[in-house]
Amino acid sequence: VACIAAVSDFSAASVPEGVQSLVALAEGDVFFAAIGAVSPLRLLPRLLGMMGPLGLVRFVKDRQGMVKGGTVRPPQGSAAVAVLTDFLTQLDATLSTCEWLQGSEPGYADFAAYHPLWLNAVASGKGVDSRYPHVTDWYQRVSQLGQGPREELAPADCFAIARDAVPRAVPDSDDATIGLGTVVSVAPGDYGRDPVSGTLVALTANRIVVARETAIAGTVHVHFPRQGYQVTPQ
Repeated sequence: VACIAAVSDFSAASVPEGVQSLVALAEGDVFFAAIGAVSPLRLLPRLLGMMGPLGLVRFVKDRQGMVKGGTVRPPQGSAAVAVLTDFLTQLDATLSTCEWLQGSEPGYADFAAYHPLWLNAVASGKGVDSRYPHVTDWYQRVSQLGQGPREELAPADCFAIARDAVPRAVPDSDDATIGLGTVVSVAPGDYGRDPVSGTLVALTANRIVVARETAIAGTVHVHFPRQGYQVTPQ
């Protein structure tokens, strides 16, 4: 896989063809293998230390609910290790030719690839496998990017801002399979399949947008990616 010298941005649509398969692997099999590749004897003490006994029970219950009824079967043990190893090998080879996956600046592909590796590094407590030097260097660069300007707000202030604001303009719809104004439900197609209901206000090749009326925040638009989600008229 070769890096593509392109202007980077932070949308899935910006991922160049040369690294699309790598990003798809990161967001699919590798994400689900990130925890399964960690030995339970190492994972449980790590989670207990981070969350405490009650927090761990709540975490496990939450994750069980997310996969219930889903189509995903996360790999475990040696199968998960094999998925992670294959990904690291591909990623290291790609990064041997460039600093970032999308060219001269970080972009969506870098964050998509970083996320499951960060998850594995935190769960295992070992960091990134040093046998992959290009990945190790890149991982440190991504880690140092920071979060940009941010401001702490109380929950009540956040809801007030949402309530007083008008949703931004939605993109022009280019898919007429479901008419705008239809009440729909939207849910992931693999796991975490609890549906969200609302009025369809935009439907494009890449995005689903539904409007919801809420007592605490007024009218809000909820944006979903088209890929991996199912939209159904009610």
